[in-house]
Amino acid sequence: MEEILRFLEIEDLELLREARKTLPALDDDSHFVVQNVVDKWDDEQAVANILMCPDIMEESYRWQTIEKGLESYSNPYYILSTVCGLQHLTAIPDSYREKYLTRVLRFCETKTETLAICASITVTHLLRKDEDYLFSQLYPVFNDNVNHNITLYFAKNYDAKEFKAVAKKAGLSWGTKRHFLKEFAKIKEQEFVKAQIPHFRNS
Repeated sequence: MEEILRFLEIEDLELLREARKTLPALDDDSHFVVQNVVDKWDDEQAVANILMCPDIMEESYRWQTIEKGLESYSNPYYILSTVCGLQHLTAIPDSYREKYLTRVLRFCETKTETLAICASITVTHLLRKDEDYLFSQLYPVFNDNVNHNITLYFAKNYDAKEFKAVAKKAGLSWGTKRHFLKEFAKIKEQEFVKAQIPHFRNS
């Protein structure tokens, strides 16, 4: 149980990630500690660390806790931790995935830069292919880095013809679609050039 107590006290993100890799399987006592922290919801660092590494929670309360984290508007640290933590989950029940996706898409539009950038990465872990148009509907947002992440996602997963179809489904205005396609083509060209140069390909 000492390992989980130390884990919950870590303040540095990189140290937390390293500690998660070496954290042994939780026994009953450790699970009790984690759930107790979640139930009380008043130890900011411990709660944030759990939200950042949500797989340490048992499934019986994991999904509801993530939803609570995404709705913690009085504590932006919890929201950011939850959004980042979602990147490390794979099997999410679809009913919850849809709720998370709706909220994280909204966070991509926030003027809080760190949250917006993190959200634009997390979205790509939550989307199904038939939902990609929802991501394109955000374009453009306040943050250039987020706009780049949105465009990069489509450049990596679509050819030009497919992307035009997604942009059409999104109902983007003519001007927005034109600019979006221009940025899409620019990234496609950059990726093509990198693929032809061994230095970039091996870096």
